[in-house]
Amino acid sequence: MKEQLLIHEVIDLPDEFDIKDFKLFYRDIDLLRLSKDYGTPLRFTFLPTIEEKINEMKLYFKEAIQKTNYQGSYMYYYCTKSSHFRHILQKAIQSNIGVEISSAYDIDLIKSLIEDGNIKKSTKIICNGYKTSDYQAGILSLIQQNHCSVMPIIDSKSELLHYLENLSNTTNLTI
Repeated sequence: MKEQLLIHEVIDLPDEFDIKDFKLFYRDIDLLRLSKDYGTPLRFTFLPTIEEKINEMKLYFKEAIQKTNYQGSYMYYYCTKSSHFRHILQKAIQSNIGVEISSAYDIDLIKSLIEDGNIKKSTKIICNGYKTSDYQAGILSLIQQNHCSVMPIIDSKSELLHYLENLSNTTNLTI
């Protein structure tokens, strides 16, 4: 059975998309074939696009910083809740960025990327979100590992006291 577009109107697609023979393509990838092979809803990530979009965002901020004579600094952070897939985060961190995590599940991902050498000493990790006891324990573990820069976003006085009490022997702690 041959699929046909039933609506005849002009569609303004982003540059990466194209319509050929009544089929939608993304960078010459046949999306109809993918949806038939893997079902719908269909979600796929084109890894080269990740780096392109990060670099595009960095350029926008560089231009804005120059135009406004902003004297502060800018750092791009990839938010793991946008995608928890390891291969996506691996690609993103190749662009010299920081990472924002938001749950205890992210701790294991970060630790495995450290073990594999994907996260460098200079990588900054922001720990945001609601801190369960498992998440706080993971944050403490990352800080004690001292492999990368870990910054928990403190949500309460009790959370601050928890870190201070458990990191009192850590010499690399900056408050």
